[in-house]
Amino acid sequence: SITKQQQSALAAHQAKLVAARKALGAPLRSANLSQRLSTDLGKKGLPMKKRRPGDTRLPEKASRACPSWGMAFGMLLIWRSLAVRVLVPSSVLLCDLQAAERRVDALLARKRGELQDMHASFRRGAPGTAQAAGTLRKKLRVYVFTEHAHQGAEPGPDPPSWALHIQAHGAELVQLDPEQYPGSSGTIVWERARHDLEERESFIVRRAGRLPARATVSLELDHNPQLYLPSPALASLLGLQGLHSLPFVLQMLWGYIKQHNLFESSPAAPLIRCDAALRA
Repeated sequence: SITKQQQSALAAHQAKLVAARKALGAPLRSANLSQRLSTDLGKKGLPMKKRRPGDTRLPEKASRACPSWGMAFGMLLIWRSLAVRVLVPSSVLLCDLQAAERRVDALLARKRGELQDMHASFRRGAPGTAQAAGTLRKKLRVYVFTEHAHQGAEPGPDPPSWALHIQAHGAELVQLDPEQYPGSSGTIVWERARHDLEERESFIVRRAGRLPARATVSLELDHNPQLYLPSPALASLLGLQGLHSLPFVLQMLWGYIKQHNLFESSPAAPLIRCDAALRA
């Protein structure tokens, strides 16, 4: 049972819908689709086929007169949006505000990601170091052994000699005992850039001699890009420790300049004003 208050509320709602349809110029239609369909078919004189309770098929000729459900649903959504715009004019502003809010949220998310990447680039170390992002710690094994030839008690036709074998990926410098091998014969420098580009795991140093000799092997890792050791003053100013690449040092220096407002924009090029720390 429906109370009088519910009947009056329903009548008021139907009156609002009728007023909205009149304002939009839409024809008044019945809310019951089956009644409207039977009325249209009866007016056109088309025979109606009685369906059984379990028969889900539509009448053959009625399907021609009935519009597709997709089109009806699309028209319903369009009419609903127009009705909302007519009944509630402020809804247009609300939709615009929601669209602007979505654009602002996307912009803030992108800027937040850029700032996080920039902050992470300042915190991590230079490429090739253990502090850099994406690096792995591995052990470097170096094998150093010697071979002797013609070291018999009695002298032979061939002079006595020895060979120093070094197996490593970064061997660069070998310094022999200067007393036994003075001058350039006591220093062996192997630079990868001066040789072929093939990978070499070892090289051999051969010298003639019978007495024990002392050799000093210095190893330097091949960094790509090249790493440099900043001066103590620059390292303390920028908070750097160890070796760093040139682009990383310049990035840290530019961050220091921007933090202390030491640059002035000009049409030709930005002008950098050095403070007392930079002059030192």
